[in-house]
Amino acid sequence: MRGLIVRPVAAALALLAVWVGVAPYTGRWFGFRVATRPVVEVVDHVLPAVAVLAVAAFGVATSRLPWSVTLVAVLAALWTFATHVPLLVDAGRGFVPWATALWHSVPGAVLFAATVGVAATAWRHESAEGRP
Repeated sequence: MRGLIVRPVAAALALLAVWVGVAPYTGRWFGFRVATRPVVEVVDHVLPAVAVLAVAAFGVATSRLPWSVTLVAVLAALWTFATHVPLLVDAGRGFVPWATALWHSVPGAVLFAATVGVAATAWRHESAEGRP
């Protein structure tokens, strides 16, 4: 992905990454608490958010988002999404309130969908340009 559109796309990824990173901490303001250790929140939210922020920063700095770089964001978002599936299962079983599970999980799902879309677009552009 190249050109002027990369910067807004990268900015959107950055905003979504911030949402993922702060979700477990802002949820506490509304009583949405998940019984887990703080290190788990860092590994499941903060580190993936930092990885996506790094990809977004690359896009802003270079006005490019190569497919290989976008895959880093996809993997980080996949991690966040996948680690929250058990929380949703727990909500379905009544162990965790649905509002808490959704507040905690939806940002990762949205980020995953967005990064897959960005990576698919980058791949399509690179394929059209004849690059492997």
